[in-house]
Amino acid sequence: MLQRVIQMAIRSYVGGPARSWLYTSAALWLFRKVQSTVGRQELVDMSSLKPGETIVITNLDVSHKRQIRDLRRTAKAERKGGRFFRRAGRG
Repeated sequence: MLQRVIQMAIRSYVGGPARSWLYTSAALWLFRKVQSTVGRQELVDMSSLKPGETIVITNLDVSHKRQIRDLRRTAKAERKGGRFFRRAGRG
């Protein structure tokens, strides 16, 4: 009985005024999935290399946000360390 009620509710939902919303949501989801895989462009480096020179390209394990956070932490620690040594020099 409960299964029948759920099926009727889903059919009325999809067949009712929410049909356009459902189709639009599905189309946008599909578009985002396609764009995330196809939309990435390769980086083409046209610089000239001399014999013996190499270019090493690595993927970072950390995100850009995390990298910025770590840089700010180290800068803050260096500033605090500088204050400590200035105070130690006075006394």
